[in-house]
Amino acid sequence: MSLRQSSGKDLKVVHPNVRSLRSKIDEIRLLQELCNFDILAITESHLDSSVPDFHIEIEGLSFFRWDRPQCKGGGCVLYYAENLTVIFRRDLSDKNLEAIWIQVNFPSVTALFSVIYRAPDDNDFFDKLQKQLESAWLRSSYIFLLGDLNCDLNILNTVPRNKNAAKLLSIFDALNLENTITSQTQVTLTCETLIDLIVTS
Repeated sequence: MSLRQSSGKDLKVVHPNVRSLRSKIDEIRLLQELCNFDILAITESHLDSSVPDFHIEIEGLSFFRWDRPQCKGGGCVLYYAENLTVIFRRDLSDKNLEAIWIQVNFPSVTALFSVIYRAPDDNDFFDKLQKQLESAWLRSSYIFLLGDLNCDLNILNTVPRNKNAAKLLSIFDALNLENTITSQTQVTLTCETLIDLIVTS
């Protein structure tokens, strides 16, 4: 993705769904050392207030975190390169959505990045997401949504799509957003699904 037009350098972005960051932080640090990502969006961080920030620090990156206040699981962490000019967009947050939004200022454009996680049983998620994306769309032409939405967009699945997939795709269409991930992101012996997305304008 090329946004740093003055330098000609591409922005390197990744979204791992880690299912417990605390137990995999050494692997994520090694991944960062090898790949040098500018944006590292983590879902299912499984963190709570008992885990201090220094336990999940990664050299060269700053971060914001969203921990579930009560029940286990879920959660997000959004890491970003320390050399980026970043503003935390609290105004785009919704206490009922597991999401973090930041604004990144480049020489010629401003972009919004978000990491988001949807619990499989959150049936009100799509209405809340639509409202949040509409707010973001009014503020920037460059939107990057990274996350696990637990909503299968696998084009190999039978048609018609399930209700949630249809709703999600209609939101993307209305806001001129496109999912860039086309391969299955979760493969088991019985099924293949595409639930981990990188969506952009």
